[in-house]
Amino acid sequence: MKKILMVLFIGTLLMGCGDKNSGKADKDIVVVGTNAEYPPFEYLDGDKIAGIDPDIIEAISEKTGIEFQWSNMTFDSLIPSMQLGKVDMIIACMTITPERSKNVDFSIPYLASPITVIASEGSSIQSMDDLEGKKYGAQLGTTQEAKAQAIKDSTVISYPQPSSAVLDLLADKLDAVVIDESVGTSFVKNNKGLKVVGTFEGDAKAIAVSKKKKELLDSINTALEELIADGTIDSIIKKHM
Repeated sequence: MKKILMVLFIGTLLMGCGDKNSGKADKDIVVVGTNAEYPPFEYLDGDKIAGIDPDIIEAISEKTGIEFQWSNMTFDSLIPSMQLGKVDMIIACMTITPERSKNVDFSIPYLASPITVIASEGSSIQSMDDLEGKKYGAQLGTTQEAKAQAIKDSTVISYPQPSSAVLDLLADKLDAVVIDESVGTSFVKNNKGLKVVGTFEGDAKAIAVSKKKKELLDSINTALEELIADGTIDSIIKKHM
């Protein structure tokens, strides 16, 4: 009797392994990490992630046939999640930097977006010459945070999402916020009493891909080259700007 039960048990295990291996479709779905707190690049529209970057992913999907699944998290969690194998690629208005390139591979750039400084209309910061010695808010783990820290004698408060920094700016807890230009412009447009002080030079934005996914990176680059050449990327950006 025990032998019969053991045979049935092993057979069940083998059937289970067979079912798992036959589910290749699940493994072919590429998990895309993002931080949907960054309009107009990515934000939540109800339960859907919308914006420039999701539209670019949709266009890439149409070009390549790759199926994508979103994973929304804080910006500073994105690269660690990729290193743990939880996401295959990242699109989150991410700037190419030497430090990040040690841990991920970057696609060709799809956008160069300046960094801007926004402040209250009554602020003593009237121009980019008035930045020294001020208290800034910036999103944690971003190049905007690094830019704010590089301002002479600055005090920088880091936030998991830029909207929290803007709320503190509106509450007079900060002198200014250092933020991506298009995102900052959107906050100024939608919040009375804010102004754009000025901008720093633009940073190249790209898609980050796991270093274990070379074929995926090649497919993404081929698709991006075509989408840039045929004007699709420009039309997506204009649509949301």
